Amino acid sequence: LAWWLRSYWAILIAMAAWIGLKVVLSYLLFPESKRKFVLSIDRARDLWNFGRFIAASSIVQVVLSQTDKIVLARALPLSELGLYVLAPNLAYIPATLTANYSARILYPKFSAAIREDPESLKSVYYSSGVVIRRLYMLLVGGSIACAPLIVEILYDDRYRGAAFYFQLLALASAFKLPVSIANDAFIALGKTQYVLHSNLFKAATLLGSGALLTLSIGPLGIVFALVVAEASSQLYSWLAIRRLGLIRWKWEFSLVGLTLLGYAAGFAVNEGGKGYLDAAGRRTIFGVQIGEKIYQDFKLVATSPGGHSSR
Repeated sequence: LAWWLRSYWAILIAMAAWIGLKVVLSYLLFPESKRKFVLSIDRARDLWNFGRFIAASSIVQVVLSQTDKIVLARALPLSELGLYVLAPNLAYIPATLTANYSARILYPKFSAAIREDPESLKSVYYSSGVVIRRLYMLLVGGSIACAPLIVEILYDDRYRGAAFYFQLLALASAFKLPVSIANDAFIALGKTQYVLHSNLFKAATLLGSGALLTLSIGPLGIVFALVVAEASSQLYSWLAIRRLGLIRWKWEFSLVGLTLLGYAAGFAVNEGGKGYLDAAGRRTIFGVQIGEKIYQDFKLVATSPGGHSSR
């Protein structure tokens, strides 16, 4: 398609064709998979009771995801807005990599635990996906510290200002996976209202802190408010998990410690090493060095009568 059309339509058509192919194959490859419409008031009521909070929560989430861009598009000059828009592409890489992890891996485990042994949910909640959850927090912490280095390697000098936004948004992303896992546990328990409440609490925090910080420090306040809002969502999740009798505070705070550990490890990376430019001034090599410490002892002996004042 790309060779034939030579435009972006090749991508759009290919995406639509792939979705259509999956629908057709889902009927052809799985026996007795054909659907037919049946009117059922009881099923409709069950779907409504379960999905109404999810639908409302999704609407709130969509609004939240665009609020910063809408506000900053009016408040920042175009050049500065470009730096900000670049930052989420880098800061949210850990969140993007784990976007479907909780829903596709952990949610089925939570649901199975509730069906088979509800008392085991607390154990399953904290024993599932341990490696991924810990690596996520380490990666987020490291990305906060290494943001200037990453921007320096990937982009030229014009984009250095994106590193500050990168660091703030990376800090906000530290809460995304834990909150997502908590939300999937709420859904598995049938407590879908908690998911909506979490997003409403985040929206209220973003509105309040955004207004206060914007009045205090200007448009940059909305970026700081995003961090505060994500943290408030984590706080609500902790309170809800505690209300359900699932909380393990040592585990939760150990994840915070891993984020700090990741930051410390990233902070040890030294980007102020050396590099080389070609004749046109383009970068050809950029050196990165792991910070090192060399232990040394010094011994000073003064032998003249004047001691330290001798000349």
